[in-house]
Amino acid sequence: LVQNRDFENGNDGWRGYEGGTIENVVTTEDGRENHILHVKERTGTSSSAMYDLSGKLEEGTTYHITGRIKYTTGVAEKDFHVMFQNVPDNPQYPTNEYRPLVGKKKKKKGEWATFEFTYTAGMHYLWGNKDNPRPFGTKQNYFFIETEWKASTTKEEDLMDYYLDDISI
Repeated sequence: LVQNRDFENGNDGWRGYEGGTIENVVTTEDGRENHILHVKERTGTSSSAMYDLSGKLEEGTTYHITGRIKYTTGVAEKDFHVMFQNVPDNPQYPTNEYRPLVGKKKKKKGEWATFEFTYTAGMHYLWGNKDNPRPFGTKQNYFFIETEWKASTTKEEDLMDYYLDDISI
């Protein structure tokens, strides 16, 4: 579903999300020229790179998500969360979005880490609360990667820049 998974065509299909800025950069760290996506100037834990999957996901379908992530500044290890944002089509929930956590992986500063998760599109419960169901919608579906939410954040511990490559859904 991700058309520009390796960023060799610039930022096509990707955009900055919730205050994050993205930039396509070229690296030669593996001995070859490679385009990667740099996520920077993050103002919150969900400030990130976002890929719009609206109208492409089907309820009940399981999706396989893989990719690589790296950060080079900040704390020695950090959890990054792979997320989907869904806004229900039902007018009963016109502004209530929900963000199911697909998976999290602890990364070490300075190293590329591979992640691999599955996500089944469907009804979820807001914050895991069985009394607060959110039906699946197809009109607004976004994929993004964030650091764990905290009320008080610092650049060093929570808002570090990071890099993405080889994203596949």
